[in-house]
Amino acid sequence: MNISPSPHHPGTAPTFSDWIFILIVIGALALVAYLGEIAFEHA
Repeated sequence: MNISPSPHHPGTAPTFSDWIFILIVIGALALVAYLGEIAFEHA
């Protein structure tokens, strides 16, 4: 029986690109909430 160490898994920490994407998503959600509040006031 061949016993080998467990395969190496790449790190799961967010990369710089991941942080940029997260910031864009948060900004989009904030914009949707803001515009929804404005639409609610005008309705």
